[in-house]
Amino acid sequence: MLLPLVVTAADTAAVAGTPIYLDRGYSPGERAADLVERMTLDEKASQLVSSQSAAVPRLGVAAYGWWNEAAHGVAREQTNDGDQPPNLTNTTSYPVSLSLASSWDPELVRREASMISDEAREVVRDNRLDLDFYSPTVNLARDPRWGRNDETFGEDPFLTAVLGAQFVDGLQGPARDGYLKAVATLKHYAANNSESNRLNGSSDMDERTLREYYTAQFRDIIRWARPGSVMSSYNSVNGVPAAANTHLIGTLARQTYGFDGYFTSDCDAVFEMMAGQNWQPNGSGLLDQYSRTAYALSAGEDLNCTQGYHDDWNYANTVPGAVARSIRTQAGVFNEFDVDVSVARLFTARMALGSSTRSRGCRGWRRPGSDWPRMGVSPKPRNAWPWRARRPPKAWCC
Repeated sequence: MLLPLVVTAADTAAVAGTPIYLDRGYSPGERAADLVERMTLDEKASQLVSSQSAAVPRLGVAAYGWWNEAAHGVAREQTNDGDQPPNLTNTTSYPVSLSLASSWDPELVRREASMISDEAREVVRDNRLDLDFYSPTVNLARDPRWGRNDETFGEDPFLTAVLGAQFVDGLQGPARDGYLKAVATLKHYAANNSESNRLNGSSDMDERTLREYYTAQFRDIIRWARPGSVMSSYNSVNGVPAAANTHLIGTLARQTYGFDGYFTSDCDAVFEMMAGQNWQPNGSGLLDQYSRTAYALSAGEDLNCTQGYHDDWNYANTVPGAVARSIRTQAGVFNEFDVDVSVARLFTARMALGSSTRSRGCRGWRRPGSDWPRMGVSPKPRNAWPWRARRPPKAWCC
C-alpha cells in the first residue's frame, strides 16, 4: 500500500518545530528545496525515474509514478513498479486532438481537458497520486503519412498554440489555495515528426526555422498557460540529442520562453542517445551509462522516463556513479548540485498538486468562485490571450 507523500498532515498554520517541507505556509518551491536538502544522494537519484520514483519512508515520501497519458481521456495509472503503467479501461474517451482542432473552438478544448482532469482526480488513488500527464501533443502535422497526426492540432503553430494553451488551462485548472488539478506536459520538444527515424534521426534547420516554426507553439503555450512540464523528443536537433540539448532546454525553453517547470525525457530517450544515436559529444568518444546520465541531467533533463526502449541503467542507478566520476559535460563538471536542481523541480510539481498534505474538511470536488492565481503567480491579463474564450470560475478541494 502506498503512503501519502507526507504521512503527517501539517495544519495551515506553521507549527513550532515543523520542517519547512511539511508547512503549507511556504511555497511549493521552498518546501521542495527543504525536502531535497534532507535527502541523501541515493535517495535523490531514486526520485528521478518515471516508473516509478521510490518511497522514502523516513521522510514520509510516497512512491510516485510520473508516466500517465490524457490526450483524449485518462489512459493509464502507475499502480506497478519497474514497468509501463497499465492502461485503464473504465474511463471516458473523448475526441482526439485533430478532431478538436477541426472545431476551431478553443473553449471546447478547454472544457474537454477540464473534464479529463476532473475524472483523473476521481480515478487516481487517494485523489493525489500519479497526476502528471504526458499530454498534449503539440508537434506540427507536417506529413499526412505520419502515423500520429491524430494526436496533433494540425500544421499551423498559431492554431496549435491557441488550442494547446486551452488544453493546458483545462487540464491544470485555475488553482485553489495554490494547488493545481493536474500537471500537463507539452510534447515532443522539438521537431519530432517522423516515425521512420524518430529514435535516431537529426532534424537539421536554421535558427529562424527552429524558433518561428518548430518551437513557436511551445513558446506561446509556455507564455499563455504555464504548463508544468515539457517532454523532450527522441531525435537530435542539428546533431545534438534533444534529451541533452542545452540550446533547446536552457537557451530557448527556460531563458527565452520563460519555462519554469520540469523537463522529462521521452521514454528512454536518454538511453537512445547512446544506443540509437551513438552520440559522441565534442569528439569525446561514445557515451556509457554514466556519461549519458551526466550529459542529460546537466542539460536540464530532470526526469528519466523509463521502461520504453531501455537497458538496465537509468538515472536511479547511475547518478551516484556519475557524480563520483566528476564527468565533464557541456555545462561543466557534473556534480550533486545538478541533481539537487532537478529533484527540487520534481518535488515542486508534486507539492503544487497538493499531494503533500490534505486540506481539512475536504469532501471531494467543490466549485465555488475562484480566479487565476496559481502558485503565487499573478493573474494573467486578459489582453495576453489572442482570442476571447469564456472562462467560468472553477475550483476544487484536494
